[in-house]
Amino acid sequence: MEADAIYRRAGGRRRYNANRRALVFWRLLELEAILRRDGYQIGDYARLAAHLGVSRATICRDVRRLWGASGSALIWLGGA
Repeated sequence: MEADAIYRRAGGRRRYNANRRALVFWRLLELEAILRRDGYQIGDYARLAAHLGVSRATICRDVRRLWGASGSALIWLGGA
């Protein structure tokens, strides 16, 4: 494989991964806003997953990430 092709492939991967990171960032912001506004009820993961176009497992991971980042239960209580 030529060096030029390797550089183009690496550039494409960087661009693809940067786009995915940006999508995660915006999804986390939207998820946090929803949880602060509405709080959490049983069964919300499925509703949130459908709303955000991801799987329930992704919502679980995102909520764990938000929980760890904030260090408080505010997102579970709907703000305060």
